[in-house]
Amino acid sequence: MNENIAMKLQPEKQHIRWIDCAKTVAIIAVLVDHNSGLLYQNNNIKIISYFSVSLFILLAGITAFDTTKVVRGGGRHKYWQGLSRILLHYAIATFILQVWYTHFFDLQTYISHLLHFSIQAPFYFLLFFLQLKLISPFLVMWCQFCNKQSLSWLWHIASVLFLCWFSSVLIRYTFMLPVGGGGNFLFGGTYLLLYYIGILLSAFGVFGVLRKRFVLILFISISFSIIWCWLYIQNIVNFDALLADYYGIGKNPPSVRLLVLSITVLFICYSVFGLLEDSAVKINQEIVDAMAFIGRYTLYIFMYHLMVRDVILTFLPVVQTNIWLMRFAIFIPMLVAPALVVWLINKIKNRFMQIALEADLGGYKHDY
Repeated sequence: MNENIAMKLQPEKQHIRWIDCAKTVAIIAVLVDHNSGLLYQNNNIKIISYFSVSLFILLAGITAFDTTKVVRGGGRHKYWQGLSRILLHYAIATFILQVWYTHFFDLQTYISHLLHFSIQAPFYFLLFFLQLKLISPFLVMWCQFCNKQSLSWLWHIASVLFLCWFSSVLIRYTFMLPVGGGGNFLFGGTYLLLYYIGILLSAFGVFGVLRKRFVLILFISISFSIIWCWLYIQNIVNFDALLADYYGIGKNPPSVRLLVLSITVLFICYSVFGLLEDSAVKINQEIVDAMAFIGRYTLYIFMYHLMVRDVILTFLPVVQTNIWLMRFAIFIPMLVAPALVVWLINKIKNRFMQIALEADLGGYKHDY
């Protein structure tokens, strides 16, 4: 018994702080998108937030390669453990949301929600994300196979071009469930391409080597220049419209415009948070710490943020009398509350496990 408890009390995996910070940027964009018409009316703000899901998928691809590379040396493949964890929390979240919104539990309805990812509209994300998690080890192995070939760069280019074509096939000729967004299509359509691009970036070690200050500043400058140039080009040639027959309307799953935007936002996040993390200024370190803390709990924020908003609107209707009061009283709890609740639950769970381990060890010593 004590061995099982001790294993659960092992230190948490090492988090890459800039990735956690980038996840926070992505989840903030998700919350901005989901509060259009309530906390703001400007449609341009909503459009700017569209990079959110694409950024999540890029980051997931980066961490997928790192996780698979570390675990291949021996032991159980942690990626399957991660998949089980997501499924478990998805089932728990579906139960909580059903009971909260209906004040009743119906097993048949619950199973229907589970199978159709329909408890809330944003859960379309989990439908295609779980598919990507399933095939992730095979994508990583293919990437590593390409690395070992002569003219490996040519293999990688061919792989990306194939996925550009295959993503179009998925969007035109597959249908999963009527959930909206990338969940409509097998592997999320163009999200599959983004996921593999994240794997490639990690395989090339882009974010491990290029960490010097002048390189990070150069990344920021180039990224903003690319965004400006791309928007200018889009005003002349609308690639999204030209490729609509192949990639759909282009918002979700991402079009060519969003593919480019999400990759540039990724490099901006890496550069900005890299500069803050390497800074000797205390306030910069505190910003990174706070952002990284939120970023570790984005899965739970994603699952429960709409419920938090509805709770506030139900029990504090006074916040609806002032738009700025609404923005602070709704947006901040949506972002912070799920993270704090899960953090507190983990602390309590670890404390009970520690007490159980100490009691078990005490009994073990007493036997001798």
